Amino acid sequence: MSRSASVAEVKAHFSDWVRAAEAGEAVVITRHGKPVVELVRAVPKLTAEQIAARRQAFRAIRKRANELRVNLTPEEIKESINEGRR
Repeated sequence: MSRSASVAEVKAHFSDWVRAAEAGEAVVITRHGKPVVELVRAVPKLTAEQIAARRQAFRAIRKRANELRVNLTPEEIKESINEGRR
């Protein structure tokens, strides 16, 4: 869901709009009624070490799946994950 506001409105109540974006709401800022900017929550970047750790974990999972002769498609894997969340 997104909300829209003029530059003047956002400027007058900036902290309120930032809180809305932090809460996950996209804020479209307009100038003369036309969208010019979208204010959204920042997503933290992964460090090189975090990326390497995730790759290593993925390789270990894949190796174990191969040992067990599990041959699932990516779609089947996603479905299994989603079933576990229900």
